[in-house]
Amino acid sequence: MDYEAPREAIIDALTIAVGGKINNPHPMAFSVERPLEKLALSINASSPGNNFIGGSGVKSIMTNLMGRPEFSGAVAKSLQVAADATFKVSAAHRTYCSITKVDNFRPVSIDAEVDVDLIALEQAGFEPSEISEIWTTDKKAESGSISTWAKIFGFSRHQVINNDTVFFSRIAKRIGSSSAAIEANQVAAALDYTQTLADEKPAFGIDEGSLVTCSTLFSEDSLSRAVGALRNQEIAPGLKTNAAAKFILVNPAHEVNAKHLLNQFGIASEIQVFVLPGIQDDRYYLMADPEQHPTISILNFEIEGSPFFIEQKKADIHYDGMQIRARLYTGAILTSRQGIVRCQLQ
Repeated sequence: MDYEAPREAIIDALTIAVGGKINNPHPMAFSVERPLEKLALSINASSPGNNFIGGSGVKSIMTNLMGRPEFSGAVAKSLQVAADATFKVSAAHRTYCSITKVDNFRPVSIDAEVDVDLIALEQAGFEPSEISEIWTTDKKAESGSISTWAKIFGFSRHQVINNDTVFFSRIAKRIGSSSAAIEANQVAAALDYTQTLADEKPAFGIDEGSLVTCSTLFSEDSLSRAVGALRNQEIAPGLKTNAAAKFILVNPAHEVNAKHLLNQFGIASEIQVFVLPGIQDDRYYLMADPEQHPTISILNFEIEGSPFFIEQKKADIHYDGMQIRARLYTGAILTSRQGIVRCQLQ
């Protein structure tokens, strides 16, 4: 019988059934049918000393095993893999953000802007051997912290016994997509509501080279000035970023406008449009490649590569089924004004 397949094969079969992506699934995984049922039977078979009240039939075994850590824990792990797959395709904002791993809930400081002392270079000749003074940097740290979101999901006894992996898959997708949406909102808040950086100057200011105001948001004039501002930002006295625009972040109401403008000027292949629902509709953001000029950092705990964690939960005494808990840990910080320009209506 296929429930006698190795536990690894059954769990891989369950993971695949709920929408998880596995690089190297167990060879027997594809021959396992009704994986929730087979998981319960496998756990029962490996615990011969347990005499479950209610009989030895499949439904009785599944009913009695629903709340046990062996069962709910294995289901949670499968849902984690499936939710991760959905998160990866939903978290488009991570393309233009950097990731900072933290190990606690205390505010974390990130070295952000770098002021370079060019005196040594200016006074020296062109040969490196002629440089006699020290080239110093003064780093200013931006600070932010992680927040937690959590939700309990329940699966009724009927859904477990009926092997309703479609419903389990739906829950996994919801966890993955919701986590991505919450994190994107954190990014939008960092952009729209960060007033000043650590140097106590405006995060987005005309004098700082990070703000362009305009009467028409999507026009040749506004885009040209935003592109120019991005290249002309100073990273030190006399030293410009010369950063090429790579991303434009817009409110959903302006997605078509942004794409039309880029196509109109033949630069759609150079600047990629990203929709960020949380930002206000009177602005857009033009960004350089974060590998050259990182501007926004997402804060995550290091939890097996995922910002969220799905775990088993002991079901409430009056709940006839099994429960899991999903927890998301994330935050976002605007770390630098070099590499980003806000274009805003006057």
